Amino acid sequence: AADALAPLLAAFPPLPTLWHRTVVLVPLTDSGGGLFALHHADELALRRALTAALASPPYELGVSGRAIAPLDEPLRASDLEAIAASDRAAAIMLYRVTPDGAQAAVKLVLFTPGATDVLEVERTIDGAGLISLNLELVWLAIGLVLALVLGAVIWTLRGRSELEVRIKTDPAGKDEAFCIEINHSSARPSVAEPAAFRAQLAQAGQEVRRRGATLVGKVTRFRLAPGTWDVHLYGVYERGGEQRTLGPSCSQRVTLGRGRSTPLTFDLVPDSAEVRITIYDVNRGRVGLWLDDREHEKILTNGDGEAVLFAPIGSHTLKIEARGMLLEQPLVITSPRIERLQINIERERRLAEVSGGLSLKRTHAAGSAPSPERDLQLRAEEDPAPRAPVAADPAPVAAGAATLPMASAPAIARPAAPAAPAAPGMLLGRYRIVAELGRGAMGVVYRAHDTNLEREVAIKAMSSELRANPVALNLFTQEAKALAQLNHPNIVAVYDQATDGDDTYMMMELVEGTTLEAVLAERGAVPWRRALGVIDQLCAGLAYAHARKVIHRDIKPANVFVTPDGRVKLGDFGLARVMRELAIRRTEIRGTPLYMAPEQITGTNVGHRADLYAVGCTLFELVTGQPPFVDGDILYHQMNTPPPRASALRPELPAAFDELVFACLAKAPEDRIATADDIRTQLRVVLQTP
Repeated sequence: AADALAPLLAAFPPLPTLWHRTVVLVPLTDSGGGLFALHHADELALRRALTAALASPPYELGVSGRAIAPLDEPLRASDLEAIAASDRAAAIMLYRVTPDGAQAAVKLVLFTPGATDVLEVERTIDGAGLISLNLELVWLAIGLVLALVLGAVIWTLRGRSELEVRIKTDPAGKDEAFCIEINHSSARPSVAEPAAFRAQLAQAGQEVRRRGATLVGKVTRFRLAPGTWDVHLYGVYERGGEQRTLGPSCSQRVTLGRGRSTPLTFDLVPDSAEVRITIYDVNRGRVGLWLDDREHEKILTNGDGEAVLFAPIGSHTLKIEARGMLLEQPLVITSPRIERLQINIERERRLAEVSGGLSLKRTHAAGSAPSPERDLQLRAEEDPAPRAPVAADPAPVAAGAATLPMASAPAIARPAAPAAPAAPGMLLGRYRIVAELGRGAMGVVYRAHDTNLEREVAIKAMSSELRANPVALNLFTQEAKALAQLNHPNIVAVYDQATDGDDTYMMMELVEGTTLEAVLAERGAVPWRRALGVIDQLCAGLAYAHARKVIHRDIKPANVFVTPDGRVKLGDFGLARVMRELAIRRTEIRGTPLYMAPEQITGTNVGHRADLYAVGCTLFELVTGQPPFVDGDILYHQMNTPPPRASALRPELPAAFDELVFACLAKAPEDRIATADDIRTQLRVVLQTP
């Protein structure tokens, strides 16, 4: 500090002339900087520095050691003269130091006795040793900050509350886009059309605000004032191939306690299965449905014969009231999934008549693929009227020509008013989805337009449940590979298989027309010569497939299509397998019980002759209006009971017809007719019978 004072002392020319004399140091007032100043000036340090500087060359002055009280400005000459006289001093140097940030603003005033004025100099110098932090203020500031922090913590803990919103999502749902809004109103936020809503959220992005959030996850936390709030969870998601919006049940009222954390859970996991029922009947919009004994909850199907029931997990009885009949179906719900049932009222009525009014009992676990020709229990309210006799056949038709009546046969496989497809509008950049054709255990089938080749196609989209199963995915791929080998006019052609992200698709030939099942439901038995023409075309396709080591394993009227020009096409090779794979999966039982060969039931040595057994069952049903076995334990009958004679139900049938059916329905595969081509040969023998 003494060195820093040298330039200030050099500004006083009289000082060197006072060599070896005495100088009195007198402080000026207000040199400390005040209580609330961040820095303090050390007056004693400045006095020591001045003493050391004046005692050094070139001044070598003595400094009076008497302490004098600080003087106020303006200075008076008389006061200064008195001080100099009392100390016999040659000069008086007045000083003051004030903080200028971390530097020191030093003011020096020199008075010599007898002078008419004073000399003054003021400069800012390095504050080292002269300026220090105001520790009192620092501690005061620290104490104030701690007090503010403590007050904020207390206010936060006691004055604010935490709301933790938890969302349990539906495992079967996907593509969720959820938002949260918190207010004091029970009115829910509106959701626009799902596509527009998603686009809006994609643009807004994920955000958590004071009273709301967009694109929320499983847990979202909010800081709110204590009190009662309305919490609304809204948005869209996809389930079962449909776009859905969250309903009013996703609004809850919650009361928040002061300083407490309150959890609020929205459970989107359904506790009931959604059973979608399609009724095929002339009065499809007037069919009543209910579960168990809850007839007061009965609902009616819409104009398309469709209805939705919600069934809790457990065993139930589905009751269907139609045309004076009550149909009862045991229904076992094992998981809260979307289940689909298709029920043909006319067919079940006809089967019940044929069976003599006995009930058809078959338990069905939800999740398996229900089939309209089974899994129903029918109880007639009154004895059914006797069925009119079948009209005589018209003139014979050539084998291989299937001229079935098509005008009024309902397209069972393709409802008249399909729901809008849930699939994307355009697949793989070339297939434009037009409509949904149907759903099954393996997935959904859509009608689409191939914009590259300008043709209509059918696209099978694998279901989300099976898509998540590696084994199912492998079977779907095998199905496509097996069908890709087949190019025959009596087999539904496969054009391509592709994946798009997590979705797997198979592009197939679109078959316009109806199924044999629909024809049977509409008109009953088919004239036997026409039936032989249908079976001839069916066996032509089968012979081609069997020659390429591909078997179908689920031949039935529902899988046989007839086009308006009479062409028969075998579809849905969903259970087809390459024969070499059978050695690995010999214990699998797949198929439909009414048409299942004994070896399929036992799971042993399942080969191409299992298809021939199903052809025999289908032929029997075409000409009699019912499968060979319709009552009691169907699987037992398939394995042990000889088939009935078709001629017992249709006396006009020739004996050769019964012989052909018996050849197809032999219990042991080695005793059965050998090939599909052999069936075609026998068909011609039957046709030539007088």
